[in-house]
Amino acid sequence: RAGFVDAIRNPGLLGDPHTARRRERIASLPVESLVAEMLRASRRARPDRWEQRDSAVAIEHAGEHAVPYLMAALEKATAERTPSDTEDSPAASALVQIIRCLASEAPKDAIPLVSSHLDHPDDWVRRNAARFLASSGHDEALEILASIFKTDDRSLEDGVVNGLLAVLR
Repeated sequence: RAGFVDAIRNPGLLGDPHTARRRERIASLPVESLVAEMLRASRRARPDRWEQRDSAVAIEHAGEHAVPYLMAALEKATAERTPSDTEDSPAASALVQIIRCLASEAPKDAIPLVSSHLDHPDDWVRRNAARFLASSGHDEALEILASIFKTDDRSLEDGVVNGLLAVLR
């Protein structure tokens, strides 16, 4: 029987063997395949949130190497955005994941694309876009951040505060 210390050393020991195998498979994929898989999963009617999360963590750890693929995914998701995108839609889920993954590197080129989603119907898209801008550290985001507090949108304000807290940590 596995003990607590063994479970800490080997997280897959007490977990579902399918989850452990999936994590191993995801960790071995190249970044471009991870991004494609994450987008494909997010477009399904009922995406596997755990699979998306595993992909996002692997992409975040890829660092700078992932930025071109994530920028391409963000450009595609932005171009495909329609007025009918609703809260909790697969498209909104994809945007949240892409913006979160990009936040670790915060490329300056992403600021206009990310800021274009500050009016998205989904609270989490708006919140993550504001967080990205606040934690990016780029001067280009300052004017956009100043305008957020004139909107009375709690999601945007929370995102800015959380982004600033991330910087302070």
